[in-house]
Amino acid sequence: MRTIRRLTAKELPAFVDLCVDAYPGMNVVKPEDKNRVLERVASLEREDPTIRMYGVFQDRELVGGMRLFDFRMTMFETEIPVGGLGMVAVDLVHKKEHICKEMVEYFITHYAEKKTPMLALYPFRPDFYKKMGFGYGAKVSLYRFKPGDLPSDSSKAHVSFVTLKDIVAVDACYHRYIEKTHGMMRRNKNHIRQLDQPAVRIVAYKRKNRIEGYLAFSLKNTRTDNWLTHELVIQELIYENREALAELMAFVRSQSDQVHYVHYRAQDDYFHYFLTDLRNDSGRLIPPVAHECNSQGMGLMYRVIDTPGLFAALAHHNFNGQDCRLKITLLDSFYPRHAGSYVIHFAGGKPSVRKRAAYDLEISLDVSDFSSLVMGVVPFDRLYEFGKAEISDTAYLDTVTSIFAVKSPPRCLTQF
Repeated sequence: MRTIRRLTAKELPAFVDLCVDAYPGMNVVKPEDKNRVLERVASLEREDPTIRMYGVFQDRELVGGMRLFDFRMTMFETEIPVGGLGMVAVDLVHKKEHICKEMVEYFITHYAEKKTPMLALYPFRPDFYKKMGFGYGAKVSLYRFKPGDLPSDSSKAHVSFVTLKDIVAVDACYHRYIEKTHGMMRRNKNHIRQLDQPAVRIVAYKRKNRIEGYLAFSLKNTRTDNWLTHELVIQELIYENREALAELMAFVRSQSDQVHYVHYRAQDDYFHYFLTDLRNDSGRLIPPVAHECNSQGMGLMYRVIDTPGLFAALAHHNFNGQDCRLKITLLDSFYPRHAGSYVIHFAGGKPSVRKRAAYDLEISLDVSDFSSLVMGVVPFDRLYEFGKAEISDTAYLDTVTSIFAVKSPPRCLTQF
């Protein structure tokens, strides 16, 4: 018989041992390295009420563990609660015993009881979590370009290094940005620490004592035979206007004597328009003649666990002015309580949840694809085209596609 519960402070060392074995990429080898990880985990448990560690016990033995996060995410223009799952670890001796499955079930139930309509996680295997109802999030692009490929027509007169007295202003800039950016999550103490690393420097664009953009970066040597060759890694780039972007990029361009390439992970399919040469450093051509400008991957996955609750939270959002009485039928084999049909009436784009109400048409799809659809990651007509969704009347295909269309896919800089 296995049980899942909150970990006590005395049980955290065993949890860290699980994580070190499960994630050898953490490169925790020496005792002092493990102690450093333990102190970080313990301090988060003590200081941040939005983060909690849970363990799976079998005959009093810790055989699995995870970390749960209480997030606040901007969905369109509305802030909603989102449950996050991270640091999932299973004892190597007990792998393939469905322990991870049990943790995900607990994760879903935990947040369903808290009336949280949406979940998010970074998958170690996307196919594993998709079977559990999690849908793909937006793609992340990796751009690698020379500093000299940035525009040369801007000054950096308002750019300076951030000091301790600027941290509050930097955080204020971040939160102004998330209030108007779909998918961004409110920052907590753990996320601030992501930038609080010895190798990370921060420069900010400041006008009239107000920070309107900042760039967190690190420099790393890229060759063993030349210690003067570096790559600039952009850890985080936030800007509220085009002037802030231009001057922060002018700062990056000015490092060209020391930096050979800039490494930038961005949820932005259009950033190559900012460059004077869009080609990356691979030199590859996609036949017949398409120059590689970035590589892409999928990061966050999302899952809706309360469809009526989600639309109720989005009651003031305008779903593109559409008028439609829509029945949504969801397949949800992993969390059957959520499976079934929901009727949403859209009037002038505003949604209202109706019980046993009349409807004009019905769509049916798996909860994983619905989660991607409602987050604005994939259009409905493409899901229909791929055979991933059905519609009772194809005359409404454009209407449903318009309901869920978004200006930009979700962006998220939160790591967990």
